[in-house]
Amino acid sequence: MVIRGVIQRYWSTIALLAAIACLGSPDTAAQQVRPLEVWVDTLQFNVCDGQKGFIMAVHTSPILVSDSLVSAEVILSWDIRKLDLESDAIFSSETLGKQFDERKVEKLPNGVLHIQMGNTSLRPVFGSKPLFYVKGIVTAPDTVTGLDGWITVTSVRFFGNTEFNLVENRVGFVRVNRDTTPAYTGTLRVAPSSFDTVRFDTVALTIQNLKGRRVNEVSFALKADASNYEFIDTLQRGTLADGGWVTKSVTISPDSIGGRFVASNDLTADGDLIRIILRRKNDSAFSSALEVDRFTVNRESCLGKLIIEDGQISAVAVPSVDTSTVSVQEERQGEKSSGITVIPERDRRSLRVMGEGIQGKAIEIFDVVGTKLSLQSVEPRGASMVEIRLATQPPSGTYFMVLRGRNEIVYKQFTFIK
Repeated sequence: MVIRGVIQRYWSTIALLAAIACLGSPDTAAQQVRPLEVWVDTLQFNVCDGQKGFIMAVHTSPILVSDSLVSAEVILSWDIRKLDLESDAIFSSETLGKQFDERKVEKLPNGVLHIQMGNTSLRPVFGSKPLFYVKGIVTAPDTVTGLDGWITVTSVRFFGNTEFNLVENRVGFVRVNRDTTPAYTGTLRVAPSSFDTVRFDTVALTIQNLKGRRVNEVSFALKADASNYEFIDTLQRGTLADGGWVTKSVTISPDSIGGRFVASNDLTADGDLIRIILRRKNDSAFSSALEVDRFTVNRESCLGKLIIEDGQISAVAVPSVDTSTVSVQEERQGEKSSGITVIPERDRRSLRVMGEGIQGKAIEIFDVVGTKLSLQSVEPRGASMVEIRLATQPPSGTYFMVLRGRNEIVYKQFTFIK
C-alpha cells in the first residue's frame, strides 16, 4: 500500500533521528524505564438531541522533561459496527501531541487508526495533558436500549530517553443513552368522559409528548373490569386516529381491546389517539380500574421512558329524554333490539334498517377502527324502513352504526359477510 509505504519510510526516519538523539544524550547509558498508563475517555450523550458526532481524548501518564520524547506511534481500534472515526486525529493547543511538528495518520477499513508523530528538529516533548483527540460519529441505528461502542489503544510506542512499559490500557466507550427526563418521557393517559345515553360511556386514550420524538408506531392493550362494564366499539372522529396512519388495527372483545397504529411519518401532534365506547352493566355510577396491559412505541424513537396515567375510570349515567328506545344490546345480523333491526346485504354495498320512527334519525356507519364510511344514498322504503347504499364496497367484518334522533341515540353492531 502506497500510504503504508510512505508512513513506514517516515517512521524509519523518525526512529533514526530518535536513536541519534538518544546516543547523543549523556543519560543514554542509564536509560530510564517507567510504567505507562494509557486510557480513552468514556462519553455519554443523547443522540436524539440531533448530535451524532463526538470527540474523545487519548490520555497517557505524564511525560517528563527528562524523558526527552521525540517521536511516538499509536494504533487505535474501534467498534466499526457502531462508530466511525475520521481519518485525521484532532490536535489542539491543549494536547501533548501539539508539541510534535509532524504527524501521519492512516485509516484502515477494519477499524484501525495508525498515528505517527515526531519532531524532525529533535525538539523533546513533555507534559501531562491528553496526547491527542479523536473525532467520530455514531453510525448504528438508534435503539431504545442505547448504543455502546468502544475505542481502545491497542499499541503505543514512545522514543526518547525513557523506555515505557505499558501496564494499563483502559478502553473508552461511546454510550448513547435514552434520556428519561420528562422531556423524553411519553405518556398514555386514560381519560374518562360521559356519553349522552343511559348506559354508554366513552374513554379516551390520549398520548402526550410523542410528537417530535421519532415516534411513528403506537401499540396498546386495555383490560376491562367485566363486573362493571364491557367494551363495545371504537369511535374515533376528531382524534389522531382519523388520518395519517398507514396501518390501523383494533381487536375488541367484551373484556379487552388492543390496537396498533403505524404512521407514514413521525408524529407531529399529541392528543386523543382513540375513543372507546364501553357499556356499563349497572344503572348506578361506578368507579373502576381500567388496566392498561401494554403501551409501546417503535424502537427507533427518542423516548427513554413510557408511563401510563389515570388508570381509573368513573362515569355517571346521563339521562336521556326518552330512554325506552335506547339500545343497550349488541346486534347480530338480522336480530332485533329495542325495535331497530339492521340487515346487511351480501353485496356489502347496501343494507336495510327497520324500526318505528327510523326515518327521523340521522345515520352514520364506522368500521372497527373508527373510519367513517361514505354513504351514497339513504332512501326511505315505507314508514319503518330505510335502505342505505354505500359509496364503496367495504371488506368483510364488523361495523358500527350510530342512529341519532331528536331525543335519543342508538348504537348497532352488524357484520358484513362474504
